Amino acid sequence: HFLFNTLNSIYALALKKEDKTPMAVLKLSNIMRYVVTESDQKTVPLRDEIEYIIDYIDLQKLRLNTDVEISFNTEGSPASHRIAPMLLITFVENAFKYGVSPENPSKISIFMSFEKANEVILIVENTNYNNQIFDAATTKEGLRNTKKRLEYAYPNKHELKITETPETYKVRLKIELG
Repeated sequence: HFLFNTLNSIYALALKKEDKTPMAVLKLSNIMRYVVTESDQKTVPLRDEIEYIIDYIDLQKLRLNTDVEISFNTEGSPASHRIAPMLLITFVENAFKYGVSPENPSKISIFMSFEKANEVILIVENTNYNNQIFDAATTKEGLRNTKKRLEYAYPNKHELKITETPETYKVRLKIELG
């Protein structure tokens, strides 16, 4: 779905002759390259994983209206840290997939901290439109797979806390990288 939605967004930009079109194509190219070349690695530079997430967020912004408030902030430097690839993106994807309503204002907040040596903290908080999920089984399976990957890649070196209220959905993930 992501690929087709993104291509449709880029197509719409091209029809309007928007100046953002070349950058959108470049970001999609970066994402596809990363997925193809890095996803089979045991670890990747944390900086590359962050760039992948930023490109994903930028492409999502193309399809969203102005009623969606999006923030992405980092604290500290990822330095020379390495992380299992495509692990953090699951939580970001879910925020965009289930935290946005076409009828109501929505908010997605993503924060990453690298303040402590060999530790990364990811906090993703979004408006909770969980009642709009039509394929809850797929979502639960994706989350279950991510939890298994965390256990495999970082046994006893991670903490995942998911907090859900009727208004918000929040993920806090801490991983010891070293």
